[in-house]
Amino acid sequence: MRKDKKAVFTLRKNGKSYKDIEKIMNIPRSTLSSWFKDEEWSQVLKNELQKVTREQHTQRFTQLNRTRGIALKKLYVQSEREAVNDLEVLKFHPLFVAGLMLYWGEGDRVSKGLVRMSNIEPRLLVVFIAFLVEVCGVPKQKISAAILVYPDLDEKTCREYWSKNIDLPEEQFRKSVTVKGRHQTNRLRYGVCTVYITSSYLKKKIMKWLELLPDELLKGDYYANI
Repeated sequence: MRKDKKAVFTLRKNGKSYKDIEKIMNIPRSTLSSWFKDEEWSQVLKNELQKVTREQHTQRFTQLNRTRGIALKKLYVQSEREAVNDLEVLKFHPLFVAGLMLYWGEGDRVSKGLVRMSNIEPRLLVVFIAFLVEVCGVPKQKISAAILVYPDLDEKTCREYWSKNIDLPEEQFRKSVTVKGRHQTNRLRYGVCTVYITSSYLKKKIMKWLELLPDELLKGDYYANI
């Protein structure tokens, strides 16, 4: 038996993992595995070490999620405070009111991190994009689009149509979705276009604005200040 092999077996019996032994003895794990493959007690130890490792990973993952949750909660509180402050400046801005009302009626208010709107009317989406860029400060290159098409529509033609009519480069269009099912055709000539960005922070702000703006619009002195 190699001199170092005896020391390795001693380390293993003391509960050391292959990784630990490799560091101490400078012996590759592949060699260690071949030495212990027929040792039943080593396999039992391996299973125990794997169980401990899984438990440690679970604990770290739980702690990481808890830390992220606290950080996100602080960020969301900050976004809502910012929304309240911004409202005093923006509530008389026509594009702010128009974009927010469009989002109230047509936008995605369910998902947490997506600011998203779908429609068949290009000009409506143009206004929404202007709202994102000019009011919300979203860089236009960060905005994405996707098209819902039917099997009888040419996807390339639809993409070119929407790219031209909402003034968004084709490079910013994601993979189109083709409707499958009983209805293989549709009267929509160019499908349905979805414009979106991923931002939990902005989504929180928009939802806070939607909570506050209707009351502002219904105040008796609102229109006197326009």
